Amino acid sequence: MQKTIKIEIVKGAISTKEVTNGSHESQSTANKKISVIMTHTKRLTKLTSPRNAFSTHSSWKMKNYNIVIIYMEKLSVMSCHWTMNEFAIVLSQKMGIPLIQGNLEPKDDDVYIVLGAQYAATALINLQRNHKVGFIIYNSETVFRDKFYIQLLKSNCVFDCEQHTTDVLKKEHGINVLSHFFYEFIKIEGSDKPVDIGIITKEHTELVARLQKKNPEKVIKHVLLKNIKNPKELKELMSSFKTYVNVYEGSFNSYMINQALACGCRVVSHNQADSYTLKFYDDYLTTRDILEEYVSSTDSIEDHDFSSDEDFKNYDELIKQLTRMMTGHNHTLISRIIKC
Repeated sequence: MQKTIKIEIVKGAISTKEVTNGSHESQSTANKKISVIMTHTKRLTKLTSPRNAFSTHSSWKMKNYNIVIIYMEKLSVMSCHWTMNEFAIVLSQKMGIPLIQGNLEPKDDDVYIVLGAQYAATALINLQRNHKVGFIIYNSETVFRDKFYIQLLKSNCVFDCEQHTTDVLKKEHGINVLSHFFYEFIKIEGSDKPVDIGIITKEHTELVARLQKKNPEKVIKHVLLKNIKNPKELKELMSSFKTYVNVYEGSFNSYMINQALACGCRVVSHNQADSYTLKFYDDYLTTRDILEEYVSSTDSIEDHDFSSDEDFKNYDELIKQLTRMMTGHNHTLISRIIKC
């Protein structure tokens, strides 16, 4: 029996319902539908290369930013997890394309920019088996263990936000990243900041205790990401921090860095990133070494002077620079994907 997939977007999170509806669709038919977007990937790999978007030598300038994009009527933004909702709203508004809300009613040849796809890999695969739609996956995953997510990436166009994961996808999974994107959030100004040092991590970290020992006079707050339930909670929490400490958990984590800067926080971050990324962010935050038990450092995060009033460029400058470097290139590339 054929199973059609009803997609529901509930507060930005994708869920599926299987409905029995006639005969089973053959695997060959499903493969033909998936091959449409794979053809896009093969063609577009010849048009661009996975250079680092933060490189000062990057040719990803905004010279085509004012181009009239004819094919955008088939394009929408889809968020599959609450952490991507705010970014989805901003991206939808800046690109002038719809944001999927409520029930998804796919039509043949529709293309979706998908955020947080790792949270809905099987649902998205099923959607492509039942409808001739294409995905541009904005990858935000850093650890690639889910075979269904890897399958999804291999079958669609992929944009990435960090050079490290771009390299991993290419070397370990044979997936070519077509371009890079950046996270943009709603700017918050003038919020009260009762917390001197704020930390948000996926797992518990010993850094909190070390910071408390070094800075007994400071108000320090550590929150696990799993205890934050929605975008409003994250925004309110981040807006209460004077300084946000970006702890290494497998990636540079530009998502949290840009969110903190949008909320008016100073940012002290680990320095585990490629040289181009570190050089770019040098104007916007402080980077420090990760202190391990077997490594001594006089430039570690816990030795940072959290009373420092060092001057940095603001969030508006960050977005202006990232837009100049990436947006025009990405708009042109996306229009080509849809045109293919």
